[in-house]
Amino acid sequence: MTTSPWTYVIGPFVGAFLAFGLARMYDANRRFNERLAAGNLALLTLKNQFNDFTLFRLGFAEDCRRITLTGDEPIWTLVRPNFMRYGDYEFDYKEVAFLFESGAHPPAFDDIELAQMAHHDLIKMDEHRTATARETQRLVAKEGKVGEGLDVAEKIIGKAMVAELEMLASGLALRAADNEQVYLKAFRSLRSALREHIMQTWRYRVGYLWRMRHDATVEDMLVQLRLRLELGFNSDELPPFPEKLQATVNETLAARKAYKARAKG
Repeated sequence: MTTSPWTYVIGPFVGAFLAFGLARMYDANRRFNERLAAGNLALLTLKNQFNDFTLFRLGFAEDCRRITLTGDEPIWTLVRPNFMRYGDYEFDYKEVAFLFESGAHPPAFDDIELAQMAHHDLIKMDEHRTATARETQRLVAKEGKVGEGLDVAEKIIGKAMVAELEMLASGLALRAADNEQVYLKAFRSLRSALREHIMQTWRYRVGYLWRMRHDATVEDMLVQLRLRLELGFNSDELPPFPEKLQATVNETLAARKAYKARAKG
């Protein structure tokens, strides 16, 4: 049997082509897995920040309704030191920098930036709360007036400290009432951007080979956030704020709504 001379000419090219194609497929598959892992880690960062927020919200709501209070105290008396420690959940934009490829700017990053600002603000405000409350306790204890009534304590700490404590109580209550959607929107926006990215990849487009033809399969690949948290952590299950504190929250939220309406008009 005579071997065709074309075999010696074409054979090496076919072998090289197949090797090149397999290498590209391997690299694409590796890159896909790396980006999927990075995207899920980014989602977990946002999810953990949200978990920190819900723990703060629960603790603050319960503290404002603690059994030692009658419910008619001045707002400044609601502030006590907080011994909660937040996790070091810093969002790393580099992990999902691939979403910026080809000059794209996913709107999700604006939502993520707002969530990072809200989380940093919460931590700093809570630290300020603890430091100020401890200083208040120290001043009253130094005068030997512990347990002698709120009027006595107020005179000892002074009007400036009272105003600061009221600001902290109102500010934390406002964040507890209004910041949930900031975290949820950031998580959902990033997840949507990652989902869209996956659907543009080579691995998705030949999905029937990888059982990734349908959107439901993509949904299963990405970290999810339950619509309802564990019992006791949802906003509608928390103890209500005292009336005076809730009134300040309502007033601020109403003012924000009116401002936004004027801005749109």
